[in-house]
Amino acid sequence: MVDEEEREKRERRWKYQEKQKLREVLTPLQYHITQEKGTERAHSGAYVRLFESGSYSCVVCGNGVFSSEHKYPSHCGWATFHNTASPSHSVERSIDTFDGLVRTEVKCAKCGAHIGHVFDDGPKKFGGERYCVNSAALKFIPGSNASINSEHSNSSNLVN
Repeated sequence: MVDEEEREKRERRWKYQEKQKLREVLTPLQYHITQEKGTERAHSGAYVRLFESGSYSCVVCGNGVFSSEHKYPSHCGWATFHNTASPSHSVERSIDTFDGLVRTEVKCAKCGAHIGHVFDDGPKKFGGERYCVNSAALKFIPGSNASINSEHSNSSNLVN
């Protein structure tokens, strides 16, 4: 019993230290969105109207999550994509019932950072999904989309 209590105590201390580290390296908005499931104001994100070729990675860990090949203008106020960079490694989904709404939350598959939500009103010719994401949860890497993958982390990797 003592060993279990000590392990839980160490785990809480580690999580606290990681959160403090993230507070130091992320902007207040990035932290609020990725760690507290916040959202940016509609039409305020840096990537809402960006349609250059490149890839989008998680601002926390650098995991490749989206590609400009899948980005489209939905005019909803947030950056939107009809697919992820890699179906098996980019994002995870979970049910979000915050504020009494039932939505599907999208989180980074590598670090669990909140990125946004996915809805079923996207382009039908691409499967009908609309990933509505917060620009502040992403880092844009200009250039080829071919390099995007779950190991696309380098200096932008803040967790590990």
